[in-house]
Order: sequence, then structure tokens, then C-alpha cells
Amino acid sequence: MTWVTVFSVYGPDCFYYTCCTFIQIQFLALQKDLEQIIKTDSWDDHSTLAAFKEEFVKLVHRHRELIRCVNLLEIIYSKSTLFNVITSSLIICATGFNLMAIKNYALMAPFTAFLTFGLLQIFFYCFYGDYVMRSSIGVGDAVYNSQWYKTGAAQRKYLLIVLVRSQKPCKLTAYGFTDINLKAFTRILSTSWSYFALLKQMLNDSFTTTATMLEHFHICLKRVNIFLKMMGLSLDMEDSKRTILQRLKSRPVFAAHIISFNVEVAAEVGWLFNALVTKKSFVEITYFLPCLIFSTVSNFKYISFLYYSHAINDLIKAIERVQSRVVQSDKERDLFEKKLANDFVTMFLNISNRTVGLIIIGLMMFASISLFIILPRYYKTGELKLELPFLGHYPFNEFDMRVYPLVYFHQIFAAAEAVFMVYAPDSFFFACCTFTHIQFMLLQYDIERIVPENSETYDKDKFKKLALRHIELMKCVNLMEDIFSKSLLFNSMTSSIIMCLNGFTVMVIHNVMIMASFSAFLIFGLMQIFLYCYYGDSIMRSSMEVSDAIYNSLWYNIGVSERKDVCIVLMRAQKPCQVTAYGFFDINLRAFTSILSTSWSYFALLKTMYNPDDYIMNE
Repeated sequence: MTWVTVFSVYGPDCFYYTCCTFIQIQFLALQKDLEQIIKTDSWDDHSTLAAFKEEFVKLVHRHRELIRCVNLLEIIYSKSTLFNVITSSLIICATGFNLMAIKNYALMAPFTAFLTFGLLQIFFYCFYGDYVMRSSIGVGDAVYNSQWYKTGAAQRKYLLIVLVRSQKPCKLTAYGFTDINLKAFTRILSTSWSYFALLKQMLNDSFTTTATMLEHFHICLKRVNIFLKMMGLSLDMEDSKRTILQRLKSRPVFAAHIISFNVEVAAEVGWLFNALVTKKSFVEITYFLPCLIFSTVSNFKYISFLYYSHAINDLIKAIERVQSRVVQSDKERDLFEKKLANDFVTMFLNISNRTVGLIIIGLMMFASISLFIILPRYYKTGELKLELPFLGHYPFNEFDMRVYPLVYFHQIFAAAEAVFMVYAPDSFFFACCTFTHIQFMLLQYDIERIVPENSETYDKDKFKKLALRHIELMKCVNLMEDIFSKSLLFNSMTSSIIMCLNGFTVMVIHNVMIMASFSAFLIFGLMQIFLYCYYGDSIMRSSMEVSDAIYNSLWYNIGVSERKDVCIVLMRAQKPCQVTAYGFFDINLRAFTSILSTSWSYFALLKTMYNPDDYIMNE
């Protein structure tokens, strides 16, 4: 039923695209002929005038036929296009909203595909409509670009009529309500976004108002724990009393995952040594390296996470303490806190959902790579030559049918392990940053209102509590720095290389499924490092804005002694709380641009080294 629906839409669309393509080609050919219609400087000879008129009439007839073709397309498609345009905004909006709202990860892949199909469908409609419109207007430019100034008055009048007619573009419309062009596409997207914002607001209005910020924090930690438990890890307060070996012994499932995963890593390392010895092609090595580097990052991440379990527990307790240090609340503050929860907690949960959806899609694509290499080759040559999703060197023949299925599924399983070993600690970092950022914003809110209106003093006990909250928040950031700074340094250093190699692989590989798989890998890498930088930047900015909150308060109404207290907090807030890559550089949006710049530099270098004759991976 689904396929019938899809092709019942795409079949007529395909005919529309074909007609538009050839109409546009004919308009371009007409423009070329009109530009070259003036072939002489002398117009005194009657035979020259007759030849011009004969050729010109043929071009006019062609122009009329093309206009008629566009009118016929308009008659055929205008009503269905109107319905398509109206429903596209709703479909795009509703599908995007479902992607944001659904919790079932298995449903995210089909909805993502549906959204992509909907966007592509309406984009191509508008793109081809725009094509036809612009090429029809180009007829007038062609007339003007001809050597009309060399002709006589009679010939110029002929050309003028065509020029004037071509000022009116041949347009495809949605039954006259709107033109079908790229501007219409932007309006459709704008309308979709408006509907989406409305639905999102309705969802936010239904967001629980009874849950406290502390309860929201625990909800997010439960989400993080789900990802950790996939790898046999968990947030366990008992880890504060254990050594790293005891932590490992208390998690036998995690130990099994480590062994399983590193068996595959060892195979990858073996392949690399073999590739260097046997002088494998440059493209094969660049195809292989992102997976090996990412595997190394995975190992580093989970070892670091396990090693700093005691600090992780301290961080959780610190964030809980900050959220329990609530000053006297009121209705306005409660609304502000609810808005922060709606904005930032919902964003964290949505990011979590989208990332898992992307991971599932990426793993499915990598799992399908082998089939998309084996089947076309078998179809062309009749030879059944087995392939694996990832390159590895094993002490046995991995293509023996007795072990091939086991190796195949183990590689996919190891890929899933690698991804979740990276994303689970990342998810914890994002959750902690989210609530630290929220608490900084609540601190700003409270500090701005520390001095009541028409008062020359403030509640010193309340100010002391605010100062203690500020100190606790700085401790939270320092704990995040202790836990994540080393892994962030390693992550940042390798991200440029991984993104560069993925982009290069997408450029040189001709197999569509491999391109799609590495595109998903590239998007995941970009998202991962961007989110790190985004959350690091949010911490930095919100910590510095504490000083703005102090300045925006009624500090000028209080006494000298009290202003000194305020000044101490103001001076400390000038120094931002930052998460760094082990002190080498700050993790913020500027760091993200630097990483992208470095990736591009590496990519440009690889591109200069690339020799197409070296390419063998598309076979």
C-alpha cells in the first residue's frame, strides 16, 4: 500500500519534471538562435530581408509552441499543484513535529525518510517551475543580446514585439493562487515552520508543570542511564567508594562489551599493518581510517568515564545541591523556571531522540553496505564475492560461509558498541551542561531582583544564598572540566581528522550506499562536536551574564558596604566558567569553527594527494 501511494505521487511528478526539463532546453535553444539571427550589417538587399523574415517567423512559431506547452502543463497540473502546495506545509510540519515528539526510535527512521521525500518533492516542483519561468524570460535577454542595432527599422519592430512578449514570463501556478518557483518553496517552508511553532507551543503548554527542576534533572539522568546500560555501564553512587578495577568487576556486561569491541579493533589494527606492508591504495586507507580513529575515541571515552566515576557522582550531587538552594519563589519566577524547562530540557530530550534516530539509520546503512557491493557485482559478473561492512584482518578466512555471518553481525554489533560508547558519556555531559546553564539563568533572575524597588538595602541572608549558589555552580563547571577535559582534547583533535576523511570518502566513493553511510557518519561527527561546543559556549555565556544581572539590579540604591559585596560577585563573574580541552583551548562555538577550518585544510590536502587512478572501492 505504501509503495502504491508513493509511486502514485511520483509517477505524475516524474512526467512533470521531464516536460519542464525539455521545455527549458528548448527555451535555451531558442535564446541561442535569437541571439544569432542577425548575421549581416547590410539590410538593403531584399533577399536578405526575406531570409531574415523567414527564419524569424520560424523562431516565433517555436516560441508560440513553447508558450502553448507551458499553458498545457498549467492546465494539467495547476489544480493538483494547488492541493500539493496546501498539503505540503501541513505534511512537512506534522512529520517534523512527529520526529520531535515521538519517543519510539524505530519510528524515527521512516518519518525521517518521509520528511525528506516531502521536502524533495515540493522542492523539485518549485525548482522546475522556476527553471521554466527563468528560461522564458531569457528569451527577451536573447533578443537584446542580438545585434539588433545593426538592423533596419522594420526588423527592429519584429524583434521588439518578441522582446515585449517575453517580458511576461511563462509561469506554472497553483491554480493561479501562487507561482510555482523557488520563492514559493521558501514560503512553504516558512508556513511549515509557523505551523510547527504552533504545535510546539501546544506541546510546551502540555509540558508537566508539577515536576520540579530537580525532577527534570532526574528524568534526564534516566535517559542518560538508558544509553549507559546499553553498554553495561550505569550511574552508580557506590562507585565513589570503589577503585577502577572494582568498578570494572561490578560490571561484567560492560567487561564483555570491552572484549567484544576490542576484538574488532584488533582486526582493524591488523588490517592497517597489512595495508601498509602490502601498499594498499590511498583511497582504501582513507576509507578505513575514520572507523579505526572513531574506535580509538570510543575506547578513550569509556575508560575516561569509568575512571572518573567518583567525580561524576560528585557532579550529580553538586547539581542537585544547587537546585535545592532555591530562594523564596513567586509566581513570576515559577513561570520563568517553567519556560527554561520547556526550552532547554525539551531541547535536550529532542536532541537525544534525533541522535539515536541518526545512529539507527547510520547503523542500518553500514549494515547494508555489503549487500550493495555484492549484489551489483553478482548481477554484472555472475560472481558471488562476499564483502564485509568494515575492513579487518583476521587469523582465519572471514569469507568462509561457516564464519562469515558471525563476523558480519559481530562487525555491526561492534559498530553499535562504538557509537554508544561515545554518545552515552556525551549525553551525560549535555545533560549536566543543560541544568548548569538553567541554574546560571535562574541565578541571574534572582540577582537582578535582589534589591527591591524603593529600598536602600537588600536581604543579606538571601544574597549570601545567591553567592553560595554561584560558588556551587562554579564547582559544577570545574567538576565537568576535571571529568571531560582530557577526552575533549582527544575528541577535538580526532574530530577534524574524522570529518575530513569522511568528507573525502563521500567525494571519491561512487557506491551510493557507501556514500550514504559515510554521510550519516559525517553528520554524526559534526553533530557531536557541535553539541559539545554549543553546550560549552552556553555555560561560558550564562556564567558571564551573571555580571550583567548584577549591573541590571538596583545596586545604586544600596549603601557603600553592600555595594562592596555586590562588587565582589561582579568582579568574579567577569571571569567566565569554561570547559576546555585540557586547557589547550576553550570549548565554545569559536572552537567549532576552528575544527571545521582544520578539517577543511586536511580535506584540501587529501584532495591534492588524490589520484583517481588509485580508486578501486567503487567496484
